[in-house]
Parts: sequence; C-alpha cells; structure tokens
Amino acid sequence: MFTLIWDTLAFDQMQAIVLWNPARRAEIAAALSALDRELHTRADTWGESRDPPFRLGYSGALSALVRVDTQDRVAEIAEVRLGPASTT
Repeated sequence: MFTLIWDTLAFDQMQAIVLWNPARRAEIAAALSALDRELHTRADTWGESRDPPFRLGYSGALSALVRVDTQDRVAEIAEVRLGPASTT
C-alpha cells in the first residue's frame, strides 16, 4: 500500500476542475475514486514511467502526474488535468 498525498498545485488544479465543470462532477468523482484506488495499491506500476521518480497516467477523463517514492511508499499527485468529455 502507498500513502497518497496531493501537492498544493495539484489540489488547486483539482478544485478548479470541479468548480469549472459542474456538469461533469459525477464523471470527475468516479475518476478520482478510481485514481485513489489505483495509486493506493500500485503507484509504482500505474501509468507510464517518466523521468524518475514520476509516472503519468489516466483515470477516466483525468490525467495525473505522480511522484512516487517506492522506499517510503508515498505517491504524491503533482499535477492533474481534465480531458475532453466523452462524446458517446
């Protein structure tokens, strides 16, 4: 298990995403829930490797850049973005 924390910038980004996209709140909540589950259990293998110690991955319409410390078992969300709405 990994401890999941949010960088201040990423937290502010997520807050803005939720505020600016009220029609997508359920979609965003589901993506956050899945992101939380994935990072708690497998942050060291989730998404794609970037310059160590970073990983980049997607959860629903959200993308997240995560700093992973495997020794201390900590995953820090460094940046989060919202992709386009599904057209299906």
